[in-house]
Amino acid sequence: MRTTSGGGSMAAMAGTLQELGYELAQKALDQQEAALDDLRTRTGTLLTATALVATFLGARALDGATNRALALSGVGFSIGCIVLCVYVLAPRRSISLAFSGSAARAYFVASNAKLDDAYLTLADWMDYVWRSNQIVIARLDLAFRGGATMLVAAIGVWSSGLAIH
Repeated sequence: MRTTSGGGSMAAMAGTLQELGYELAQKALDQQEAALDDLRTRTGTLLTATALVATFLGARALDGATNRALALSGVGFSIGCIVLCVYVLAPRRSISLAFSGSAARAYFVASNAKLDDAYLTLADWMDYVWRSNQIVIARLDLAFRGGATMLVAAIGVWSSGLAIH
């Protein structure tokens, strides 16, 4: 453990540039996993909010107290929000966040790779996986934002319909 000038300690530094690259790539994948978990948590909250809004505000708008077109528009927006939330929450085979240790070991043993070469190759693999994941996560984030927009639209339409009546 190295100590900083302030007396605290920090983790041991990587021994080689290849090891540093590996550690940075691993950290990027860990951060990506945390961001995906956060997105899914927020999506679950959005889905819950949609259910509550549809139950209380939507039911009031649909009981005949408002213009039918406004009430049904709100239903359409809330259904759109639910569909987008389910899209975000559905499991994805296209997202990879870890490697098989035994498969990596077998690959490097079979190719008689040196440790630095293994670090370099693993870092390259993780960077490729990160880039591939990022494309999918960007689509999921867009779907989340679309769902949030649809919920706001449903609230606006139903509230307007109730206010007009």
